[in-house]
Amino acid sequence: MQLSSEIVLVEFIHRLFVAVYEGVSLAYVTNIIPPGGFTPGKRIMGLAVISCDEVFSLGNDRFLVTGMRNPSLRNALIRSVIKNFSLSFFVPTSLTVFLYEHKRAIYDLVAGTVVIELPN
Repeated sequence: MQLSSEIVLVEFIHRLFVAVYEGVSLAYVTNIIPPGGFTPGKRIMGLAVISCDEVFSLGNDRFLVTGMRNPSLRNALIRSVIKNFSLSFFVPTSLTVFLYEHKRAIYDLVAGTVVIELPN
């Protein structure tokens, strides 16, 4: 039983470090034009995370995003903590991508962020 509680503690510390790394990366590793922060994996995939005011659907999987800006450290940390801890406890927070009209996960809705594809 003690081994199990030690593994849970190690996993909690690991998730905390991952969440902080991801949050700092999103807030401080940024593009100038267009705005947006990214982790190394998002950059390789040509994606970025931005803060925005509103998202409007234009149809055909196209969206109009108003008030685009780089995510603040606060928004980036909120997003990464909710994402990393919910995924580690098997809470299906990512399922809102399939249910929500604008294809945003619940952690993006709470943090006021959206994932965008970077132009080539």
